[in-house]
Amino acid sequence: MAIPTYPTLQDIQDAHAWKREYERYLLLSRFVFRPLGFLLTWFVIRLGLTSEAVSWLSGLVGLVGCLCLISSQGQLLPIGIGLLFFFNLLDCVDGSIARTMKTENSYGRFLDAIMGWIDMGFWALIGIMAYRHPRLLYLCDPMGYGPIFWLAVGGLTCYFYNLLGYIERLLINMLGMGGITLEEIPSQIQGI
Repeated sequence: MAIPTYPTLQDIQDAHAWKREYERYLLLSRFVFRPLGFLLTWFVIRLGLTSEAVSWLSGLVGLVGCLCLISSQGQLLPIGIGLLFFFNLLDCVDGSIARTMKTENSYGRFLDAIMGWIDMGFWALIGIMAYRHPRLLYLCDPMGYGPIFWLAVGGLTCYFYNLLGYIERLLINMLGMGGITLEEIPSQIQGI
């Protein structure tokens, strides 16, 4: 019976090398989530979990975290925040496993995108949380609208976050798959 060979921590970091430039300005990801994610990836690979299993786990953790944030129970707020931090950590791990173990596939990419719904709805959840717990706000009654103001801000922020994500995906597809250079983007955008 052959003893499985596991990647080293350096192998895991090297598999992530192409994303370093992309994450250069994402300071929390670069200095907190990625380093912890590399360690957790090293551990999870040895447990035998697949990237898809970690994606499902991250979705479950994120869902419970979101439910804690929108709960009327104030004592659940720190738990919800902690679970969302753990969700972000697991979101780093699933891709690291796939890249390191060379198991990237369309189902894994689809699953990772589906579990990313938590990122898309995060700002709306913050608006709901502010609405349900106005005593936690620095400005409880902005412009005389009360907590309903924060529901509107959360919804609008969520909308624009998703819009910018859509634009980013369009640019990545044009640059990555279509072989378009940065100089050609203005003419491509006019054609959309």
